Amino acid sequence: MKNIGIVIPDINFIGGAESVAINLAMNLDSHNYKVKLISLFSHASNKTYPVEVLNLGLQKGSRVKYFINRFFLMSKLLARVDDLDYVIGNNFFRYYAFPIAKNNAKLIEIHHFNYFDGIYPPSLRMKLAIKVRNYLYSKLHLVVTLTKPTARLFNEAGVINTFTIPNGLSFYPDNGSKLESKKVVAIGRLTWQKGFQDLVSIWKIVSKYRPDWKLELYGTGPLKNELYELIQSEGLDNTFLLMGTTNNIMKELSTASICVMTSKYEGFPMTLLEALSAGVPCISYNCDSGPSEIIINGEDGVIIAPGDINQFAEHLLEIMNNNYLRRKMGTKARENIKRYNWDEIISLWKQILV
Repeated sequence: MKNIGIVIPDINFIGGAESVAINLAMNLDSHNYKVKLISLFSHASNKTYPVEVLNLGLQKGSRVKYFINRFFLMSKLLARVDDLDYVIGNNFFRYYAFPIAKNNAKLIEIHHFNYFDGIYPPSLRMKLAIKVRNYLYSKLHLVVTLTKPTARLFNEAGVINTFTIPNGLSFYPDNGSKLESKKVVAIGRLTWQKGFQDLVSIWKIVSKYRPDWKLELYGTGPLKNELYELIQSEGLDNTFLLMGTTNNIMKELSTASICVMTSKYEGFPMTLLEALSAGVPCISYNCDSGPSEIIINGEDGVIIAPGDINQFAEHLLEIMNNNYLRRKMGTKARENIKRYNWDEIISLWKQILV
């Protein structure tokens, strides 16, 4: 039985990387691996988990402090857990530790971002940081990327120790949406990255032909006021609704008929997985990275060239107007997305945890 330590910054902060790491730990545990969740900054866990949790209780400090501590953190960690066969980092080797292990533990980092870490265009400073990151990554046993395009960019930059394993479905509902409501859903933080200004332009075109439909945008962020003013200025405030945050996005998806995404970049968009698992057809820009691997173009959704507002609106109207097409896509979505169930994902992990 392999002993595996999965490292996260803080188990009590449930972001995307933390959720994936916790799901990975529990699913590896159910497949007869001995797993420890290692939380860097927590002193105690707010919840109980079916796997052992080691809270290191480190103090958060400045970037300078943690750059210096990178020299020592791996040895500190392995002094506490010296029986590990694998150390799997989630933003661990990217930010907190150098890839140095004095025992025989194999070091793996899950790269939760796209290749450029979401910086477009990369500044000179960021390009240098990427070169340093790539050098450090090349010293690991493996870098697990979430998509093949990201792996390809790493390989072209000389980081050839990559293996692609996507994130798994966090939830697969018993029943899909009936796709009967005149409701389109978008989900994400209200930031430049998500491209919601484009979505306002798209909806302006669509609402001329289908004023009986509504678009509900779930999320909050720094561009909330700017988006609200843009929606009002375009006369869309009755049909383009800013819904704020929700604790149950699957409930909202279960009553939606279409999900849309206009992101400028992604790491691996879980929103699309969740929507397709609910049987909701998706339309998305073909951004870097993830949508073109998650959506099967023409089967369970549509992939649009980034920035092509007119094509986006045309395909959105087509699915809105065609009940048969919408239901056909929804059925395919529920079938196709099963390739991301955790049994399939763990079968990929088993290929490298040997």
